[in-house]
Amino acid sequence: MKNEFPLNEPVFKAQTGFSLKQGLKLAIKKTKSIAKNKLLQGMGELLDEKQKVWVKNNLQKDLIFYVNLYLRNL
Repeated sequence: MKNEFPLNEPVFKAQTGFSLKQGLKLAIKKTKSIAKNKLLQGMGELLDEKQKVWVKNNLQKDLIFYVNLYLRNL
């Protein structure tokens, strides 16, 4: 979304059963429910220490910001 790649709403709805707005709102809710110490699960060995710190401190809030921004522009 940061690079302005469009989301294909018909494909999204066919795959998830949700409208794009519903799906993005659910994504925000689920993202908020993830504990910061769980964000690195499955990625820890792929990131160096500096990246791990960034993920723990910024990934969640940045993702929520960009999804909210996308929602406002729908």
